[in-house]
Amino acid sequence: MSNNGEKRNRGFTLIEVLVALVIVSILLTVVLPTYRGYVQRATRTEGINGLSQIAAMQETWFTQNRTYTADLRELGLTNEIWNNTTDGNYRIRVMTPVSPTCEITNCYVLYTTPNTGSAQTDDPFDFELRSNGVRRTFNRISSTWQAGWDHIN
Repeated sequence: MSNNGEKRNRGFTLIEVLVALVIVSILLTVVLPTYRGYVQRATRTEGINGLSQIAAMQETWFTQNRTYTADLRELGLTNEIWNNTTDGNYRIRVMTPVSPTCEITNCYVLYTTPNTGSAQTDDPFDFELRSNGVRRTFNRISSTWQAGWDHIN
């Protein structure tokens, strides 16, 4: 109370503001990495969907030409390596098969990796889709292949 009998209205003290900032920063430290991991896992579907789209285009090409193509431009895409997934987070390319029984005339291997500088840059997983339906995941941290795509979420 002031001398004239009126109640004085005070703001926050510096200590109260600092305590609030510390609490908010602790919460952000815990929440942001979890949120980032969630977004990264959700965005992986962009790369996987891109593989499926190009696989369908390859099958259409094969029906018309009796061979697959190693050049994505022949499928109507703009580059030999496709960078135009939904948000540009992944690039997809046709790998040259290394097996003599799997040449581009009778099979293909599609491979996707995160684009450098994209939101997925530090995502450790690459995805592969083969013409026989085999799906594999490559973990760049452990340098190991795993069958399927289901275990990455």
